Order: sequence, then structure tokens, then C-alpha cells
Amino acid sequence: MVFRYKTSIVYLLLFVTAAVFSCRSTGTITEKLRSYPYKRLEHYPFDPASSLVSRVKEVPDIILSYYREMDETPSYAPYTPSQVEMSEIARCLSTLPAVHAMVLKERLIGIYFIENFHGSGMADYVLGTNGDMYLFLVFNPLTLKSTLAEYVSYKENSCFIMDDPDTEITIELSDRYTGFLYILLHEATHCIDYIERYTPFVEPHLAGLQDKGSRDTSFSDTVWAGYDELREIVVFTFRDRITFYGLGGGPKLKISEAMFVYEHLAHTPFVSLYGTFNWAEDFAEYVTYYYLVYGLGIEYRITVLKNGRIVYRYEPLIRSDVRNRIGQIDTELAGSLR
Repeated sequence: MVFRYKTSIVYLLLFVTAAVFSCRSTGTITEKLRSYPYKRLEHYPFDPASSLVSRVKEVPDIILSYYREMDETPSYAPYTPSQVEMSEIARCLSTLPAVHAMVLKERLIGIYFIENFHGSGMADYVLGTNGDMYLFLVFNPLTLKSTLAEYVSYKENSCFIMDDPDTEITIELSDRYTGFLYILLHEATHCIDYIERYTPFVEPHLAGLQDKGSRDTSFSDTVWAGYDELREIVVFTFRDRITFYGLGGGPKLKISEAMFVYEHLAHTPFVSLYGTFNWAEDFAEYVTYYYLVYGLGIEYRITVLKNGRIVYRYEPLIRSDVRNRIGQIDTELAGSLR
């Protein structure tokens, strides 16, 4: 979840944006970023030869204290998964697409769970002394407590004010996995985007650190005029009212409007409401759902019910203009998703 609504990220963006405008070189920008202790690779143990599941560890104090302070949430606490949960984590890690697994093997320093964490999870980066980027993942343990379908439906409903008790939104997915699979795929996709840069940059302040150069980013370029600015040909009326988890001043949409919201979404190239935030979330959501559908054979439908009766159902990846965006993704990555 790059678009986190998190105060920590707001402070960091303000700091780095000022640094970018005052610095003359990417080396100086790297130095500014590394002035945050939790951004320094040397503060973490890291063994690229270790298995991914062995990187599930207690969240380091340097990360926990940072997010407690910046998010003004002192109740953040380390969470240790149970043996059963560790088995599910291992199973989900084993299902990752080949490109995701390769990047995480080389660059992931840790997988951490934080009790009471805002949202479902996040990917973040640290920098080596030479400016190389490494990654860590943080997850809300609630993602391990319900099925994939239940958790994603919970997330989707958090976008809406419950003004009509007779209306319900369900996201039809599998019950064979927990909600952790969804958020793992989503955040791991941010990780590969940080390193391989399938979009121009994952976070705005990285524009000063990572020049686009010759990297093909047509997936984002055909839809987005800027990081969170759509091209004129892409119109989604409800976009400025999309929020999740009660963050960002939300929810701002009424569930009584849900059918109209999804009818509008069905005329866009987006695979989900969450993908409408910016090009990084668009990419993460698209790769996640494409892999769930075409890599793991899981059906994905958005359903709006009224008094238990289906009033609207939408399968984003059945639409050719949504499905065919896979052709704008690097061929090695696209091949690993099928």
C-alpha cells in the first residue's frame, strides 16, 4: 500500500521533496534519505541466501518506534504468527510469481507483522551505502485471520458509508487462501516496481533519485499523465471520493451509490477501485488480480446485492481493455503471471 494516508509518509515526503529541490546530485539525495536511521541497510541483518519464510521476524525496534511516532499510534506492537499462520505464510510465499520471488530473494531484508497496523500492509525501502535499494514488508496480522474473499470484501466495504443496511458488496474470490495472499502479492508487486521500475517511480520523491531513462513504462504512461493525474481520455467520476480503512477522512461514498460506482468503474481500464489512486497502486492491483485469475485460476467478481439479490456484478478482467493491459507490461513479468 504505497498510497498509505500515513503521517509517516507525509513527513518523509515533505522532508525528501525539500531535499530534492535543494540537492544537486542523486548522491546527496541518498545521503538525505539515509539520515533517517531506519533507511540504512547496515542497521539490519540481511542474508540473501536465506529462504523467504525465514525472513519472517519480529519487527525491529528501529522500524516500530518510527511508525509509532509518525503515525501517532503508540498501540503498534510486534506480532508473532502462530505455527498455523506460519504455514499459511510459507504457502503464500511459495505461490509468488517467478519475478517477484527473484527480486525478494535478492533484496528483501525482512517480513514483519505489526498489531493494530493501519491498513493491510506496506512495502518500504532502505538504502545501502552505495545507494542500492533494499526492501522490507510490514503486514497487519488481521490478513491472516480470514479467507481471501472475506478479507478483500472487508477492505472493499471500508470504502463506503453504510447508509443502506439492505445493500452489500462482496468480492468473489477463493476461500482456499487467507487474505494474506492478496496483500502479499500487492506489496510484493510494489517491491519489484521499486527495483525494476515498471512505473516511472513508486513514490513521488523517488523521481529525484531514479530517472526514468529508457525504461519502458507504457502500462502507466497510457493511462496516467502524472503520478496521480489521469489522462483526459480516462474518466472516473467517483475517484476523488475513494478511500479505504476509514483513512483519508473517509469513507466518503455511500453504499447506496455502490452500483453506480462500479458501473462507472466498468468504463475505465482499472481492475479495482484501489487501483484508481495513482500509477503505483494501479500497477500493484493489476498484477495482483491478473495473477490471481490467470496464474492461480481464482475467479474475481465484484458483486452488489440488495436484500440478498444481485443487482450488479462486474468481472474486470473479462473486459478486453482491462485484460489487454498485460501487453503493456514487461514480457518477462507478464509471462510469470500466467
